[in-house]
Amino acid sequence: MLLLLPVVGQAQFTCTTNADNTLTITGYGGSNGVVLIPGAIGGLPVTAVGDWAFYATGVTNVLIPDSVTDIGDGAFFDCESLTNATLGNSVTNLGDWAFAFCPGLTSICCRGNPPALGGQSVLYGNLAAFYYLSGAAGWEPTFAGHPAILWNPDVPFNYATNGDGLTLSITRYTGAEAVASIPGAINFLPVTGIAADAFDNCFNLTGITIPQGVVSMGNDAFAGCRSLASVVIPDGVTAIATGVFGFCGGLTNVTIPASLTSIGMDAFALCSNLTSIDIPVSVTNIGDAAFSGCSRLTDIRFPGGVTSIGNYEFFTCVNLAGFTIPLGVTNIGGYAFAGCPGLTSLTVPAGVSNLADGAFAYCFNLKSVFFNGDAPGLGGAVVFYDVPDATVYYLPGTSGWSDFSIQTGVPTALWLPRMQAADSSFGVRSNQFGFNLNWAGGRTVVVEACSNLAHPDWQPVQTNTLTTGTAGFSDPQWTNYPARFYRLRSP
Repeated sequence: MLLLLPVVGQAQFTCTTNADNTLTITGYGGSNGVVLIPGAIGGLPVTAVGDWAFYATGVTNVLIPDSVTDIGDGAFFDCESLTNATLGNSVTNLGDWAFAFCPGLTSICCRGNPPALGGQSVLYGNLAAFYYLSGAAGWEPTFAGHPAILWNPDVPFNYATNGDGLTLSITRYTGAEAVASIPGAINFLPVTGIAADAFDNCFNLTGITIPQGVVSMGNDAFAGCRSLASVVIPDGVTAIATGVFGFCGGLTNVTIPASLTSIGMDAFALCSNLTSIDIPVSVTNIGDAAFSGCSRLTDIRFPGGVTSIGNYEFFTCVNLAGFTIPLGVTNIGGYAFAGCPGLTSLTVPAGVSNLADGAFAYCFNLKSVFFNGDAPGLGGAVVFYDVPDATVYYLPGTSGWSDFSIQTGVPTALWLPRMQAADSSFGVRSNQFGFNLNWAGGRTVVVEACSNLAHPDWQPVQTNTLTTGTAGFSDPQWTNYPARFYRLRSP
């Protein structure tokens, strides 16, 4: 029996208007195998599926809405791929040959009373069983010569029908189990949403299974589930709403789908055991304080489509050490990184034009902040409040840094290319002397050499473009000189 009906895009139907301003579906030209017939089209209710409407189409699963009363002769005749059909609670007639020659059809789920049959060949050529709901009248152990089975599983959820009349949202978890599994369908209708506060403060919940087909999660849906350890958000969800996982102190792992475009305010606030999170490139908006108070967060991959780091975004993420500000960011909000003593160095892309007040306040161990562009505008004088040892480095040709230093109280210095003498690249490797170079991404560095500092004759040895901010240098000729000295310059 197939009960899971994922939501698909708008189907392509042809229809006729009846004398009473209702519609009859007369054909289907879509490519989706899973079809949800709408309860209304253009404001007019759909009340019938006409004769031969889906004849020999590739549908695999169909849901007929509660507005439909009649399914015509041969409506799904010769649909060889059809495995399940769900009939709305108002269907009173099944036309002859309606589901004939559908060899893969195994279940017909009826949300109402048994319909009248328009002939003896409604189900000719298949072995489908009928399933009906508790409370329906008139069902016997068999119907039209096929088994008729009561479908009445225990469902520890409250739920509500969505505005489309075809799908459901979970409104409250009523069970006591530590691990909850949201069904793909309830009463033969697919579950597509988790409403606001549906699981909030379920203190004993340790695990949750969210089925494919769920596309929305409301505000604070899992807020305060302090024992919840792991969540896989299904593909199709486009937004994590405000506070969805806020105060989930036990959360250690979250899988975010590529369909996601937005993370709401406080979405993961005070998830104190979350150590890392990988945000897909599809995300373009992240709300204020989304990760504030994630005290064990050490690393986060931030997508390039985000243009603003919000207020209090990483407030008191005390272990945050690995962070790259994406190139598209133009604004860093108030107290965005305040109270992050794990940050020792940070690179700010050229597009950042505004630093709000307190953006890096209380980052006690921040030593180096490298800016790729001109000095940004400041939202106040405490951008670097209580950051005692920081130095701001700026590139040649950029401007505004004298005023920046006066306004913030942080010393500035010219950012020049560097030889990395302290890492494993420095020294003789494969009969060549070498080292790594470090500077701003996209900059070009020329390595020059000479053999006599008393009478230097500096000659270019290698030109390097630091695409990602680093590059390797090696000199295979170093053994040809009694001494070899190197310096760097920008062309």
